[in-house]
Amino acid sequence: MNASGAAVRIGIVVNNPNNHTIKIRGGQLEVFVNNSDVGNIEVPDTIELPKKTAGIYYLHLQTDYNKIINSLPGLITMFTRKSAEVHITGKIKAGAYFIRKTFPIDVKQNISADSLKLN
Repeated sequence: MNASGAAVRIGIVVNNPNNHTIKIRGGQLEVFVNNSDVGNIEVPDTIELPKKTAGIYYLHLQTDYNKIINSLPGLITMFTRKSAEVHITGKIKAGAYFIRKTFPIDVKQNISADSLKLN
C-alpha cells in the first residue's frame, strides 16, 4: 500500500499451444470481482510465452482507495461465500517474428477464496 492505493500481485495461467514463442508487447486490462471494479493491470512488454508451454505469469494490479472502498461488498462476498467471479477485460498486444496484433481479452472465472495467498 502507498499514499494513492495498493498494488496486488496476481498470478495468471497462460497456455501457448503454438509452435512459436509469443512475445507480449504491452496492454491494459481491467479487473472486476463480483462485478465491482477493483483496478487496472498495465501489462508489461517483457513477457515471453515459450512455444507449446503453459505457465504462471505474475502481473501487478494497481488500485486506488476509492476503488477499494467501492469494491468492498464484492470482496466481502468472496470471503463469506468462499468464492467469487473474477472478470478480466481489455486488450493486449502480442506477436511472433514480424507479425503483431492486438487481442481482446474477456475472461470470467470463479475462484475460491482458499486459492488466494495473502501475505
